[in-house]
Amino acid sequence: MDYEEVEDTVLDSVQAILDAKSTVEDVTTKAIQMAQNSNNPMIQHTVKIVQSVLEVGNQIPYIGPICNILTFIVQVEMKAREAEKKCTDLVERINFMVGHLTVLDKVPLISATEAVLNKMALVLKDAATLIQTYRKQSKIARRLNLGNKDKFDSCFTSIEKCSADLMFSLQIHQTHKLDELSQRKDDELDLEAERFIQKHGGIANIKNNEQLVRQFAAEFKIPVDESVMQELNANISSLLIENQNAIENILKDNLSSEISKGFEEFAKLMVQADVEEQLNCVQCGEKHRASHHNDYPYSKYFEMVYKVDLDLYINIEDEGLEEDLEPQQCCVGKLLRWTRFTSDVNTDILIVRVGKTLQNGPNFFSTYTKSALEIISSCYKLNEANKLIHRNYQSEEEYSYAEWVVDDEKNVIGVCAAVKSKTSDIPTVEKVIFNPSTLAMVSHERISTQYFNFQPSEEYVLPETISIGRMLPEGQSRKPRKFKTFGGLQPHVHFSTVADIVPNNPVAREGHDIYKGKLSLFNKTKETVVIMDLGCSYRLVGDEQYKEVAAIEYNINFPCAIEPLTAIEIEFSVTIERDLDDVNYKTVIWNTDFLTRDRPLRLKFNATDMEDRVGYYVLEYVHYFDYIKRDVESQYQTLVICDYERIKRYCMTPKVNRNVELDLDKISIRFAELDKVVYKALKQGIAEYEFPSSIGDYFEIRFWGLIDSSCKRIYAIKVLMTQKEGNAAVLAYVRLPLYGDNMEQRPIKYAKETVKFPDVREPVVHEFADDDEIDDIVTEKPGAPPVAAIDSVKSMAGALDGSSNVTVELMGTLNSLLSTRSSQSEPSQESKILEKLEAIEGQLARTANSIDQLVGIFTKLSRDRERQQSQKQTNDIPAMAPSKEFAPKESPEEGKFSMCF
Repeated sequence: MDYEEVEDTVLDSVQAILDAKSTVEDVTTKAIQMAQNSNNPMIQHTVKIVQSVLEVGNQIPYIGPICNILTFIVQVEMKAREAEKKCTDLVERINFMVGHLTVLDKVPLISATEAVLNKMALVLKDAATLIQTYRKQSKIARRLNLGNKDKFDSCFTSIEKCSADLMFSLQIHQTHKLDELSQRKDDELDLEAERFIQKHGGIANIKNNEQLVRQFAAEFKIPVDESVMQELNANISSLLIENQNAIENILKDNLSSEISKGFEEFAKLMVQADVEEQLNCVQCGEKHRASHHNDYPYSKYFEMVYKVDLDLYINIEDEGLEEDLEPQQCCVGKLLRWTRFTSDVNTDILIVRVGKTLQNGPNFFSTYTKSALEIISSCYKLNEANKLIHRNYQSEEEYSYAEWVVDDEKNVIGVCAAVKSKTSDIPTVEKVIFNPSTLAMVSHERISTQYFNFQPSEEYVLPETISIGRMLPEGQSRKPRKFKTFGGLQPHVHFSTVADIVPNNPVAREGHDIYKGKLSLFNKTKETVVIMDLGCSYRLVGDEQYKEVAAIEYNINFPCAIEPLTAIEIEFSVTIERDLDDVNYKTVIWNTDFLTRDRPLRLKFNATDMEDRVGYYVLEYVHYFDYIKRDVESQYQTLVICDYERIKRYCMTPKVNRNVELDLDKISIRFAELDKVVYKALKQGIAEYEFPSSIGDYFEIRFWGLIDSSCKRIYAIKVLMTQKEGNAAVLAYVRLPLYGDNMEQRPIKYAKETVKFPDVREPVVHEFADDDEIDDIVTEKPGAPPVAAIDSVKSMAGALDGSSNVTVELMGTLNSLLSTRSSQSEPSQESKILEKLEAIEGQLARTANSIDQLVGIFTKLSRDRERQQSQKQTNDIPAMAPSKEFAPKESPEEGKFSMCF
């Protein structure tokens, strides 16, 4: 239920009480019944206050609502099942404020007092609402609702202000009481004695007259002895001094016993307080009060201990060399700040901590100011007090303790701390001397230290690394070769590569390798070219024949038209089946492939147009192997093992991190933990301690620490990496840096190794060709004119009788054509293949252009010859008919010459 809802409910209830017409007698009877039915002293006290105030309420109507609200609070507390400190504290404050209303029956009521009473009713109404709301919350909600504390604090403040106003309004009454205290009240016997002295001549006359003294005693019926005259003439000041000295002697004699009794009474009070409220200690599980062993609240203790920022003078620890041992620790230092993010403290404070701050073990944490140390020093000056500050265990096998260091004048000037675990022979002891005035450190001394390991007298010599297995190369064996377009379609369409081949990305399948890339087809002519189909075949370098691919996909559909002097880009995806051995691996890999790990792949694309002209283009892919990631900052070499068949590699570069641990990729070995490892190994009588292994899908990595039993240290890590199928193995030794603070040296003693190199045979490596010449020379010579065409042109040129001006140009063209054909038919040398192919391509283009020009020349010559013959026939000049051998054939279309090229 929300606070606002409960408040509305309570306010309605309170308003109903305020509006009730019940008489004062009914309320009184109700309060008495509550007191009789309750065993709570606080409730009984509250009811008594209600009874007292109700008597005043009969004359003052403003008090009635206050009594009714107080009765409502009693009803709420009566229904509560357990005591609650906040509610009890609030009710006690209310009792204190309301209890002062009983004086109003003796004080005239003024307007200021009426305003205070009205304000008091409002404050009590808020208090009743708060108590009712808090009581309706569960235990968990009470603790987790951080707003409860603020609401109670606000209510406390309101009650405090209202009480102050009430006291101020009752100032007149208080002044009247003070006047009564200042009034003098004389004793009647003293007055009669004064009258007797005046009647008989004064005190001096009576002191010297024993008869008058006896007469005074007879009149006042006081017995008289012989010492009365001596007492009358004695000096009162001297008597006071004597009595004071006697009292001081008595106090001095009884000081020890009184202090002892005081401590006994204090112990009784502590036991009684323990009975009042007992909780389980979060450290030892025993019953304690709601405070820590050192009087720090549970919820604040651990938080405070971990956050304090110290200038450490002593910080010693002995964790022990066996598992599950409690760390023994002592810390001494000067407080800098309570947390690292707060300002510095202004007071000099010394902090002593004994024992590791854990929830399952005893520990001590205390602060000492300069004045506190002075009090401790004064105790040492009175008697030889115990110098021990705290000791967590009384056993001599393991303990942590701290004690004060005092000078000859019994002043505290320092702290001595010691720690020892069960596996240590001697304790680690340190002492610090500080300035008692400023608590600044003056000197520090390490008295004794427990060391376990020793430094070697010479450098360790480690065996060489052994490695068997085929290693994966890095990068590419060579760059992929570039090939030119060839075939009958070459004069019209030019092939080129837009994007290189990428294997198995983004799609990969088991048993297949998928290659993706992008081609560009450029139409070099002024006419549209229609590509009917684009096929693909493959072969590995070294194979003689191309094979069909398993599947081929393009991003466009065929037939596909290419506009003049434009290009289209075609994305392809070629799927090729792996061989049987690779299929059995049942492996899916990305960004690499199985097919080309030994030799390059060539894809041959063949494009066919509408006139059945075919163009060819070859793409090559050379396998790319990932590079080994080496750590240049590491002082160790990188250890590598490979599974060549599955194209898997595992690399490990040992590295020392911050001089505290050795990182071996799969495990990290902390130098501080090695003493425990050696202790355990020597106890078991082993020289090779195996660390946790790493077993993956393809490799198994095992680690052993080699132990020098003389120096009690691990001098190297033995690493054995094996391929699961037993085709590769690596045995290496990683030297450990010298660790430990002990500078004492001992002769070395190498570990007796029992783990040997596994039985792995050298793999059989097959040699494959990395390149071949099959695609170097094209089998079809596109663009070369046939012999019959050249012979026909040659005979036609001879018919011109060498008289025409065109003869020279024609014969030059024919010679060029013949030399082109001759150069094409000659075999090329391998070293000049690319240059000659480019030259042939350009020459073929120029040859085709020359043939077009030659056809135009022949047409012109034929027309000129016809005109000459017609003119001769007109002039009746006989002429010889042209020889049929040199006569051109008429074309069925428009009388043109037809030539077959």
